[in-house]
Amino acid sequence: MAGLLLKNVNKTYAGGHQMIRDFNLEIRGKEFLVLAGDEDCKKTMLLRMIAGLDDFTSGTLWIDGEDRTFAEPRDRNLAMLFKNAVLYPEMNVADNLAFALKLGKLPQKEIEQRVGEIAGLLSLEAALEKKTEELTEAERFCVLLGRALIRKPRILLIDSMLAEFAEEAQKTCREILLRVYETLDMTVLYAADRRECISGFGSRLVLIKDGTVCQDAAPAKLYERPVCLYAAEYVSRPPLNQFSATVFGEENQVGLSLPGGRLFLLDEHGKKLAKQGCFGKQVLLAVRPEALHLTEEKRGDGVFSAALEGMELYKNRPLLHFTAGETAGTVFADGMPACGIGGEICLKIDVKKVLIFDAETGQSLTC
Repeated sequence: MAGLLLKNVNKTYAGGHQMIRDFNLEIRGKEFLVLAGDEDCKKTMLLRMIAGLDDFTSGTLWIDGEDRTFAEPRDRNLAMLFKNAVLYPEMNVADNLAFALKLGKLPQKEIEQRVGEIAGLLSLEAALEKKTEELTEAERFCVLLGRALIRKPRILLIDSMLAEFAEEAQKTCREILLRVYETLDMTVLYAADRRECISGFGSRLVLIKDGTVCQDAAPAKLYERPVCLYAAEYVSRPPLNQFSATVFGEENQVGLSLPGGRLFLLDEHGKKLAKQGCFGKQVLLAVRPEALHLTEEKRGDGVFSAALEGMELYKNRPLLHFTAGETAGTVFADGMPACGIGGEICLKIDVKKVLIFDAETGQSLTC
């Protein structure tokens, strides 16, 4: 099984503009790893460097224990599926799949055998004679995937292929890709777009910011314990509610003073803030919409009032829009509030699910 190791990788363009900086990453053989980050995080460039299409300024690439930093792309035993990859419109599915093998001058019998194997793996048997304009989104993805797999690479690089697909096609393609991964003896590195359901892929997610690793964790851990505000915002849908707060201590408890209320923290969080000398310091309290609840309480720990600004359905759940002072936010509702638009609602914060960040650096204070 082919593993992959990047050690102290940098990419700097002429003029000194650094794109990839001190990037270190180890991928175990037969691991499905997701690279994620905003469009400018340079994850596509990183894939191209691994594939041998872009040079390293410094650092090394190891594949299966061997230094492949300067190896030709054809000698790296990997395939890359590009984000904007296209099929050859003048060819049918079978010829699209066979194209690379024909260029490699493999015997016709072996070509036919491999095309049949890939068609079976991807459920394309009935589509082999179709032209590209006749294919569904899912079939088109399968042909592109099959074209990458037919050369039997041990590492597959995929650059955010599904972001623009319809939701149902995305679901189908994810299922196909995971089935292929589980069937074949290969390593997969998938660069995901933030619009994709990144939690549906792999057991490990590496979040990239400004060309370097921001956080490397299981998707659930990254969601629950983001190391910085950027990580928290990236995996939060709908967006985080963010409140400016001040840290205080009272009767051996640590709390946050908020506009219109206050919140006493869990002991583990309070101790971390106290240890860092945060008393009197302004911090950023981040609360996801599912960590807020409508309440009939008018006052109390973690309770504050807000003005109802609107409502919508978000994935078949009522989502209320509110303003609290200068802060605009959202909250999922189990039912509709008694008041109308412009009326007052009361919200209670689930203290077990809050995230607290340094207001200046954005780094987590409680992770």
